[in-house]
Amino acid sequence: MFAGGEMRANNAREAVDLKTLPNGRFVTIAGVVLFRQRPGTAKGTIFMTIEDETGAANLIIWPKLSETYRRAVFGAKVILCEGVLQRESGVIHVVSRRLTDFTRVLGRLQPDADAFAVRYGRGDEVAHGTRAARRSSKVNEDWTRTLKSRDFR
Repeated sequence: MFAGGEMRANNAREAVDLKTLPNGRFVTIAGVVLFRQRPGTAKGTIFMTIEDETGAANLIIWPKLSETYRRAVFGAKVILCEGVLQRESGVIHVVSRRLTDFTRVLGRLQPDADAFAVRYGRGDEVAHGTRAARRSSKVNEDWTRTLKSRDFR
């Protein structure tokens, strides 16, 4: 699991584990926030999808809980969720009880920052690159600030 030590310390499960755990079990799961939805017909309930390296997980966040953990719900890029596993009609959700903003682990997800370096310019410059690209092949060290999750409110 990403940032393994911290996640293991919090007893976080991987998304793939949710398929085999019994209904009603208390679980902890963490992942990158893919998107948030608050449909008008859901009376303030927020549906969040998170992802780790094993797959995606769906979270249900009731209105009262979303106010309690507002900063984590609306601002986190990586979130740790503690809640109850719910299986209904073949769909698996985690009904949230507690949410923690874990965005700080993003910097440790990519140990080789050079992997995001732009090595070539436009298509006609692929073979040789641009003069500017050759001079500054340094990557923006704080690439995590540009990572955005989709938010449908």
